[in-house]
Amino acid sequence: MDPARLAATLGVPQASLDELMEGFVRSGLLLRAAEPAGILLGRLPEQIPVVEILDTVRKTGADPLGSWREEQVRGILQRRDQAVRQALEGVTLRSLACEPPLTARTQEVPERDDKQ
Repeated sequence: MDPARLAATLGVPQASLDELMEGFVRSGLLLRAAEPAGILLGRLPEQIPVVEILDTVRKTGADPLGSWREEQVRGILQRRDQAVRQALEGVTLRSLACEPPLTARTQEVPERDDKQ
């Protein structure tokens, strides 16, 4: 979709939308197409984590969707940050260094005892 048409559809200033889209292009989330001219996803939608989108929005500092959307994004980012803090609670540098790599841990599958 043409950026001007997208801005009009969303009811946001085109300058703000352009700034945000540039951030998405820099991050590889979006690509510019030459023929026909436009913007398209840089990867398949299932390969784009929401946290990557939110991080890009945060980095650009753009607010194309208005302050109420900014509050929604801020709330999601705060919940993500809180979940990360909770997940890392009690994890120290020593525990990271002493644990086997994640791939080694996930490959250790206990054998089933089918002889019952």
